[in-house]
Amino acid sequence: MHPELFAKNFGSNRAYFQANSPWVLVEKNAGAIRGRTLVRIAIGDQDSLLERDRNFHALLDHLNIQSEFETVPGVGHNQKLFYEKLGERAFQFYRKAFGG
Repeated sequence: MHPELFAKNFGSNRAYFQANSPWVLVEKNAGAIRGRTLVRIAIGDQDSLLERDRNFHALLDHLNIQSEFETVPGVGHNQKLFYEKLGERAFQFYRKAFGG
């Protein structure tokens, strides 16, 4: 994490940051998540966070937590373009997760 964002979001408290890392939390709570929570990772294929997200998806697989993983072609770290490229598919997951 960028040092400035770390300081702003976590008060420079590395222990708090580590304890609240998604990586730590998913391992700690895998039993509560597995089979009970829908998980989706969607990212642009040009996003600098792509490899990190692939690794997190691999961790979910390792923990036997079912998840969806999708890369969106031609998109970097740009939320507006991401949703434009996904079009109607952008909200299919939300309908499934919250549609009842």
